[in-house]
Amino acid sequence: MNTETCLSRLTRMALARESSDYLHKYVDELTIVEALKNKYALEKVYRFDVGKNIDGFSPLIQDVLETPELLGLITGSLTEYPENSYQRLRKQLSLHHDIPPEWFVFGAGLESVIDHIARSVLDPGDPVLIPVPNFDVFESASFRMGASLTFMEVPGLCWDGEFIERLCREIKEKNTDFYGSAILSIPQDSSLP
Repeated sequence: MNTETCLSRLTRMALARESSDYLHKYVDELTIVEALKNKYALEKVYRFDVGKNIDGFSPLIQDVLETPELLGLITGSLTEYPENSYQRLRKQLSLHHDIPPEWFVFGAGLESVIDHIARSVLDPGDPVLIPVPNFDVFESASFRMGASLTFMEVPGLCWDGEFIERLCREIKEKNTDFYGSAILSIPQDSSLP
């Protein structure tokens, strides 16, 4: 059986598409990162094209993660499938934030959540505005759904008020209806350059 025939046209297009912003698996990424650090006298190099947190856990949660009770809870349930409807979590979040529980979506990692969102809201031809640099999954998930991609460089890699206003203007210009789409990845740490 030819597996190609089981894939949609858009999926075949996405699989065939080359991405110039990912390093090949045989490239020694650590050597490149060290060379960048040395060349530009950097302490850290943040890559926005992969889902890596080079900073590790937040210091706010580190102590909690090291408690014996939590370790026992985690290791005691490794052989069980987790409850995947998250009903109790949805209910508690709903009460806390005063929004309907069905508005909460959970997934096994950022890439699956981005994919779920793209599949839920995008139709072929929908406009999507993607700030650059960004996590490649926003681009690939939108492309896979047949969206019309527009890229917008973040000047000086700084998300300031002026850039946010420009981004909002672009979104309004690109979207002709209330449900037009813009998939954004706003840096979590505003102190990043």
